[in-house]
Order: sequence, then structure tokens, then C-alpha cells
Amino acid sequence: MSAFRLLHSLVLPFLASSWVVLPGSAQAPSSASETPMQVVEESPKGNEGLRKAIRRALEIEKSLTPSIRVNGVLLDPEEIDRQTIYLIGQRQMRQKLVELLVDDQMDQLIKEGKRKPEDFKILEKEVQAFIAKQVKEYKEKNPDKDFWEQLRRSNTSKEEFLSMNRSTLLFDKVFFPGIPSKWPDLTKEAIIAAGGAQGEAFYNRFADNVKEGQEVPGLLLAICRQWVMQQLQKWSDVRYASDGLPPSIIMQVNGRVWRTKDAIKALSLRITKEDRERALVEIALNEALKAELKKKGKWLTEEEFAKAYEEFRKPYEGSPFTVEVVALNFKGFPSLEAYKQRWRLETAFSRMIAAEVNDDNLAKHAERAKSFLGDGRVSVDFIRLPAMSNATGKWIPGGFEKAMSLGRRIMDDLAAGKLGFEEAMKRYSEWPPEQKHQGRLSSKSFNELRGELRETDYTDFVHGFSIGAIFFYDIEVGSIAGPFRGQDGVYIGRVNSRQPPTGTVSIDDKNMRDLVKQDYLSTRFLKWANEVASRIEIR
Repeated sequence: MSAFRLLHSLVLPFLASSWVVLPGSAQAPSSASETPMQVVEESPKGNEGLRKAIRRALEIEKSLTPSIRVNGVLLDPEEIDRQTIYLIGQRQMRQKLVELLVDDQMDQLIKEGKRKPEDFKILEKEVQAFIAKQVKEYKEKNPDKDFWEQLRRSNTSKEEFLSMNRSTLLFDKVFFPGIPSKWPDLTKEAIIAAGGAQGEAFYNRFADNVKEGQEVPGLLLAICRQWVMQQLQKWSDVRYASDGLPPSIIMQVNGRVWRTKDAIKALSLRITKEDRERALVEIALNEALKAELKKKGKWLTEEEFAKAYEEFRKPYEGSPFTVEVVALNFKGFPSLEAYKQRWRLETAFSRMIAAEVNDDNLAKHAERAKSFLGDGRVSVDFIRLPAMSNATGKWIPGGFEKAMSLGRRIMDDLAAGKLGFEEAMKRYSEWPPEQKHQGRLSSKSFNELRGELRETDYTDFVHGFSIGAIFFYDIEVGSIAGPFRGQDGVYIGRVNSRQPPTGTVSIDDKNMRDLVKQDYLSTRFLKWANEVASRIEIR
């Protein structure tokens, strides 16, 4: 079994906090009055203390001074801006990467006399025609949906969409002018390299079958765009913060830079208070953990990090599951750069606790992890109280505070028998329309449960706990627990049933031992991060 099958495996560290559990019978209760409502106050605090300190610091920053200190160390304002971009600006970073690669190639072609500057002019009517074609194709496939409404729900403005399409057209003018047989040598080489053993045959068939006057098939062109981008990045010198860039620079491509001040200006209208808070929680945690690791002499130097990460990354290069694919699509990191920074922390931490990663501790951990690794399942109903608008995809002003206040009132009414869970679910629960289960989650694995809650390895670290882990491992069948602050709202849940694992989990099997070890290290890292977070002083 591949280690990449072990996804979202952080297990909850329990600390005192403010949510409650309402124990029930072995069968899921049909109403609160059927359940003995004994309140048990024992739950994860996570990073809420740090979040509150960050919120206070943000208010002070806004009114008095731009300086924020973590354990007495002044945070660089440009570093705060840069990390904010890394956390919320993945789409814009990808577009800027394309622009820098295109600028580099355009200059090269003009310098060599192969093209003229006017060859790369983009007319507004070209952009509009390109977009009109996309809208038409979307409506043909989704006749009951509005293209622009769906675009807005993805938090993409029309202006940003126009800019993205303009960049795509310019990319095509540089790398895909005309029919395939006339494409530049660099394009051909990139397609052949990315296509592997069949790359050259693929390109030759493509070039032979698309003649002058014919339109290049859209699907094949999209594949070629992806392949060319993939190879250009491999062949280019692309650098980010973890590659040693100063805080004033977001990224550097073949010597061309995107400056932090320009990036933050471009995204200023999209950055919300919640985005800023999340970025500062991440930065504060990173800085505090790095300081602890340095004290222990376990922090990786720039050279050690570069070497270790390259050894880790290289085996997956060229496979469908590259480190970037896993980091972004499975582990939920907002950017590869954010993942690399976390990987550096976790690798240093694993060296720090190397002595405790022994058979005794792994065998004990396997007992808890077997429900996850052995494909155990749980059925849970969730009430979701949104802090983000389902209609617009934007944060509701004071959304979390309002949702948490409502959640506490609901729990009080459930405990007093004034309200049944089913009634509360019908009256209060709101889910985005695209989530088909609408909170009724039957026979879900650990990862499936977390997916419904939009939890990832990344969010566990920032929040300090996982709601999915709480309900998968710890809440008894028939019990109701909450309210919990989640990714985009507040949740109250009821466990209806739990299925034991069907597979065996033994550290005697090498592959299973590796999975247990990875889960153990992830669990210990989250617990340690919470411990450090509880000691952080924000000024």
C-alpha cells in the first residue's frame, strides 16, 4: 500500500474547552427528549486562544501600529503579506507564473528575430469570443445552471476571469500559434518530454491530422497546455520563499520577479479579515515552532532542507501523484509553498522525537489508528450553521460569532428537551446546494467524513483540531456534540452508528508499520504544535 493512501491522518489531542456532549442511548435518538441530557465538558481547545490573540493584535495593528510580535520577535510586515498571498492567492500565483514564463519566452523569440512584438497583441474582441465559446459549451453541458453565477460562487470576479483568459490567449500565441506542425520547437520538445514513451508519436499524429484551416481540438489543446506548463516549470529556475527569496519577493522565474508589494496590491480587494487572521495564525505557529526546533538543535538549515526535500520529492516526479498533486488535491494545502514550509517543520520534528518512534509506541498507536487504517466507518448527522454565505461564497460579517451563539442556544434547548435533533436540523441547518448529502452522512470513512466538513491536513494545523476526528473516534453512538467552529461555519453533530474496521492493522507488516508510523508522527506533531501554540504571546 502506498504511503500516499494515508491522507488526512491527524488524530485529535484532547484539551479542556467549551463544547459539550449530550450522551444518548445505543440507538440514535429521534428527539432530544428521548436522550439523557447529561452535559460533559471535555473537548479540544485547539488554537482558539491564539486566534483571539491574533484578532486583538489585528485590531491594534489597524488603529495604532503595523508591528506584531510573536514571543517578542517582530514579524516582518512584508512576510505577513507574502504568507497571506501563499495562503489565499494560489490562483493568482499560477496566473503570474504563466505570465512570467510567457514574458521570458516572448523576449527570447523577439531577440532571436523569430517573432515581432505585434505578433503578441491581444485584441479585446479575441478575449470576448474566447469567453463566449466557453459560456456556450458550459450551457450545453449544464442547461439548468448560470455560467456567471457559478463563476461568482467560485469567488472569481469577471475582471479576474477576463485577465485569466487574456493570459491563456497570450500563452497560446507564444506556444501554440496556428496548427501543430507550425508550433515552436520548444512547444514540440515540451510535449514530447511530457508525453513519456508515447510523446513523440502523439505529437506526430497530432501534427499530421490537424491541417491548415482546421481548428485544433479543444481537449487536446488543453492537454498540451498542461504538458507545456509542466515542462516549462521543470526547465525554468522557479523560486519561492523556501528557496531563500527575501520577504520582498513572492516568486522569481528565470530572474524575473513578482514583488510582494505588487502582489498584495493586486489582491487587496480579495483579502478579508478572516484571510488575514488565518495567515497570521499560520505565521505565528510557524515562527514559534521554528524557534523551538532551533533551541533543540533540530531545525534544518537551508542546505539540509533543500537536499532532504529533493530526496523526498524525486521518487514521485513524473507519476500522476506528484508531491504537488498530493499537497494541493489531497492534503488541502493552499499552495505548494505552504506545504513545503510545513514539510520542513514536520521533518525537523520527526528528528527531534526519533527516539520515541519505537515498536511499543507504534503498537499502542495502532490500536487507535486501526479504525482509520482498517476502514472503519461512522454514520453522523450534522447541523451546519454557516459563517459564509451559501449564495455568494463570501464571509458573513461577524458570521462565526453569530453561528457560535446560535449553536450554544441550540445545544441548551437540546439538553433541556425543548428541541429534538431532527427538528433542530430542519429548522437551522444550512448546507451549500452542491453538497448532496446535506449533513446526513451514512457509513463514512475517516477521510470521507472530513471531506464533507472540508477538513484537510492543512486546516487541522491552523485550527488545532479536527471535527471529523472527534466524531469518528470519540463521540459515543447516540450522543450529540457541539458546537464546533469549522472551516466555514459552526457544527453540531449526532453519531448514529459506528462500524468496526474490517481490515487488520499490525506493525509486523512493513507497509502497515509505515502507515502507522506516519499517522503517529502526524498525531504527535499536531499535539506538539497545540502545546507550543498555548504558550505563544502575541503583542
